Parts: sequence; C-alpha cells; structure tokens
Amino acid sequence: MEDHAKIGMKTLAIAGCIGHIGTTTQAIQATMALQKMGKSCYMEMNRTEYLERLVMLYSNAQDEREKVIYSNIELYKRNFGKIISANKYDYVVKDFGSADLESFEEASFSGQKTKIVVCGSKPNEIFKTQEILRNPIYDDAYFIFSFVPEDERVSIASLMAERAEKTFFAEITTDPFLLTSDSVKMFNKILMMERQ
Repeated sequence: MEDHAKIGMKTLAIAGCIGHIGTTTQAIQATMALQKMGKSCYMEMNRTEYLERLVMLYSNAQDEREKVIYSNIELYKRNFGKIISANKYDYVVKDFGSADLESFEEASFSGQKTKIVVCGSKPNEIFKTQEILRNPIYDDAYFIFSFVPEDERVSIASLMAERAEKTFFAEITTDPFLLTSDSVKMFNKILMMERQ
C-alpha cells in the first residue's frame, strides 16, 4: 500500500482493544470530523464486512464497487485502498477493527504514524487494554475510551499513568453517522498534538 505520509495525505489508524467497543463508530466520527478541515475518507482494513452490510440495510447507500457513499462520506471497501489518488484526499481514516482477532493486521497497523486504540472500562476490556499497553507497538498511540461513566474517568486516567495526556473519553454515540461536537474537539486535539 502507498505510504500516504510521503505524498501529503494524513492517515489515522484506529483499532479496538476488543470487538464491539465502538472502533468503527470512532473511525466514522473521525472521518466526518476531519471533513471540516479537508477532504477525508474511510478505509475498511478489517474483515467485518461492515460496508457490505451497510449497503444491504440502507437503500440510500450508494455502492460503487470499490467504495460506498453514505451520508456524504466516501467509505472504501477492504482491498480497494490502493486506488486512492494521492491528490484526492487530505485525510484517510483506516479502520483496523479489533486487535484481539487473529485476522488483525498488526504489522500494517504498527507502521502507521498516527495510531488510535479504542478501549473500555469493563473487566474484559480493561484486561485487553493492559495487554495492549504492554506491547511496544502501541507506545506512541492515543487511547479513546468508550462507554465510560463520568465518575470512572479520573481512575481510568490514573490507570493510564504517563499516557493520560493521550487518553480521551468518547461520549455515547448511538448513530456513527451523526457527528458529535465532542468528536470534532477530540480529533482536532489529536491532530494538534501530532503537529507538536
């Protein structure tokens, strides 16, 4: 796959510590938030077939073979990322899915400049998060915690220790295609930190 960093495109790679943690929701929110700063697209880098199911469920989702257009977002299907033109997008958001699956493309994810891991505070999620924190490929990653009640956030930030500065808490998002103001602030902050 092309090295987008060399050709001026900024990529964000997003993975979840476990399945059903909101990885795709955060990837779509990131894509929509980045559209406010330039042209962005979503790239499916996992095997969930989310885009195939999106087309099956919503009659207004346009299936254009290599990509789906829905809610004014261009979403590229798995294996079609190579066709993205160097000049077409300012931002590409890559949804790697769950890092807990055997099919997770760890080598590809580890090679991305801006890495984001979606985590949670339930017991199974915390233990998977701790596994990720011990893995050096995530040393420079940002962490977004989903579904964490307000009163647990201070203890989670404390658990993250020196990574607390790169830890964020997502508000509950019931529809991934409805951009929240919190998502805009969160992804803007991540990009600003990347520029420092």
